[in-house]
Amino acid sequence: MGRVGVGSDANPLGYLLTAAKVDAPSTEEVRERLHTLRQGCVLGDPQDAHEDIRMLYSGRVLGQLLWLRRTLRLERRDDRFLMALVLGLMHANYKPGRPIRGLSISMPNTFSMSAGYVRRYIDLHGLTPPDVDVFDLLDKKIDRLELPAASAVRGSAWQQDAREPLSGGIIGTPAKLVFTSPPYLGVIRYGKYNWIRLWMLQEDPRKVDRALVATGSLSRYVEFMKLVMEQLRAGVRQDGYLCLMVGDVYNRASDSTTNLATSVWERVAQPLGWHLHGVVTDRLPTQHKVSRIWNKGRGRATKTDRVLILSPPGKSVQPLPGLGRIRWQPKPKWTLQGVH
Repeated sequence: MGRVGVGSDANPLGYLLTAAKVDAPSTEEVRERLHTLRQGCVLGDPQDAHEDIRMLYSGRVLGQLLWLRRTLRLERRDDRFLMALVLGLMHANYKPGRPIRGLSISMPNTFSMSAGYVRRYIDLHGLTPPDVDVFDLLDKKIDRLELPAASAVRGSAWQQDAREPLSGGIIGTPAKLVFTSPPYLGVIRYGKYNWIRLWMLQEDPRKVDRALVATGSLSRYVEFMKLVMEQLRAGVRQDGYLCLMVGDVYNRASDSTTNLATSVWERVAQPLGWHLHGVVTDRLPTQHKVSRIWNKGRGRATKTDRVLILSPPGKSVQPLPGLGRIRWQPKPKWTLQGVH
């Protein structure tokens, strides 16, 4: 679309995925690097990995992952992108006789289930990991992507806590649009639920969770968001916009739901002088949500997402056009007679 993307994240996994998107290599660049890695691959010893990792992969897959884990240099654009593709393949659902979409025993692609749960599930269902070639799956993945040309203008990404003064590619050149989604109180622990991908990145999930904000206290969350909003002011152009995606949070203990977006507006953004243009309310059916895999608690943690559309404090701004209701149309049903 001719836009330049920049982004930051306090989570090393979030940063890596952001960097791979805003600073992607060309197809030729990444294919050449993949060929070099394939030719030079020396399989690692699966015994060097923890037993929680060994139970997920075949010997060949784990040997290739160990080689890539110690060889990829994430300061390189091509290696960073390949690592992002590997992380996407680390685990996925599959059934024998169907195309393999991931490298592990059958497991949801969204979050890593706990090691104990996975071990019991393997024993109960007699699962065996697919014996595939990591480089082949990466090659097929690249085939499905439309990567930018070598001459394309690229953005940048950096790792930082949003409460700290902004750095990286946004310094001196604030953005016309900033879109971000702060944590929803203590709904999810990003380290714990991504322990497999963080293993590949050589990161400690517990350390990641300690560094990220996760609290059940609304007052502490409000103080956190005050610090974030104060820093974001320097990142948005005066004629620009800030979109904050903040979901409602369900509390099982009190059987009540907190409209977190309203709290952020009334207790944080409005007192700091931000202008509110509107709120987009997105109510997702449970079957379309990531949390549908969470058994009895599926779909309850966040039933509704809300996007606050804000503009910076300062001079008056022109209001945006009215926000019409989003109407989702059902997919057409294809039959031999045509489309209905």
